[in-house]
Amino acid sequence: MASLLQPLALVRNAASQYFRAGWVGIIFFALLSLSARAEVKEISHIADAFRPGNGDTLYLLDLDDTTYTPVGVVLTASWLQREIQFYQRQGYKNEEAVRLAKEDQKAGTSLVKVRWVEDVLPNLIADAKKSGSKVLGLTARPLDDQPSTDKQLSSLVPDGRQIWSNDSDGLGHFSEKFPQVGIQQGIIYCGNQDKGQVLKEYLNKVGLPKRIVFVDDAWKRVNAVANVIARLPTQVEIYHYDSPSKKLQTPPIRDSVPLSWLTSREGCNDNLKQVAPEGRREAF
Repeated sequence: MASLLQPLALVRNAASQYFRAGWVGIIFFALLSLSARAEVKEISHIADAFRPGNGDTLYLLDLDDTTYTPVGVVLTASWLQREIQFYQRQGYKNEEAVRLAKEDQKAGTSLVKVRWVEDVLPNLIADAKKSGSKVLGLTARPLDDQPSTDKQLSSLVPDGRQIWSNDSDGLGHFSEKFPQVGIQQGIIYCGNQDKGQVLKEYLNKVGLPKRIVFVDDAWKRVNAVANVIARLPTQVEIYHYDSPSKKLQTPPIRDSVPLSWLTSREGCNDNLKQVAPEGRREAF
């Protein structure tokens, strides 16, 4: 009887080891896929993200502090931090102070002129498009911000549509989950959703290019995209842009800049290089 049970025991042990090894393999590859992440390179010059390719490249550029930055003081990154600090001094808790500061920032988006972060960028974009590549903006802003974004771009070129590739505009609201996600005039608006997930939805609609190049000055957005597109079966290049616009020293400004002055002819023409007398903070 023992001689009959011995082969059965061997089979059972072998089966146990096989299934154990199988589960180990499954867990290993699951962890591997979870840890998959595209390599992120640090650059200080935007030209380092553009290099000659075969033409089938999708360039995705963040807007604020990557493509353009405000002229003057208001709406710069350091200005936003001062706005947050202002509200904190008024007794608002951190989350509420951030929300109010960002509301101020949004209110001024269509009123403050912008400039290219680097003067070489428009030529880089034009050359990429001539080679057959596609260049899109990718912003965290909601689709409702398109009119104010278009107005900002008009201070760079007469028609913002001249900057980006517009062949995907017909998709419009391409997200089935988020109503504020879509593409208009060559800019993908992420509606404050995860940029990586929005980009994945967009690529599911249009298909994969041979190469994707993504550039953003915010580590949070860079990591969100890196975690998603690392798994795509295409060549991926992700760059964290050490934007020179964030290194500019903001000159001293008063705590209060009323919206009434911001929207005045003086405020718009001088582009907020001067600061209005203190008054009630309607938005600025």
